[in-house]
Amino acid sequence: MSANRKVSEECAITMYELDAEGPADVGWVATENFSKFHATVFRSVGTGGLDALTIIGNTLADGSGTDVELIDKADSLTLSTVDAVGDYVHIEVGQEVFDANPTMLGISVSLGHVTATDESVVTYVLSGARQVSGALSSDAIA
Repeated sequence: MSANRKVSEECAITMYELDAEGPADVGWVATENFSKFHATVFRSVGTGGLDALTIIGNTLADGSGTDVELIDKADSLTLSTVDAVGDYVHIEVGQEVFDANPTMLGISVSLGHVTATDESVVTYVLSGARQVSGALSSDAIA
């Protein structure tokens, strides 16, 4: 990243909430202008752990095409310890995964809570922008 550029010029940052047991796809983001993906799952409600955490790609940006599993953390001991408000876990894929899946146009995290009343906020960071822009991450207040 250039010293004169803002993070928002080289990364796209979005957030989604999952308030269901799952596993469920937590929002879809377009990948066509990026080469790296990072997600942070932050526990906002509940006391049960996670039982599913997977990054999936799709042939369409909105997830309505064909899914491909990119990385699965289902057997990770970390998932059972993400069981209290304020706990978090990171998951990511790099350039090599994007290169190996050239038809991938969308990416998402599939997340599952052990308990149906638990909730998490998932932050996505797409980076490795193929074309730098002044507005990859919006300043808009939702």
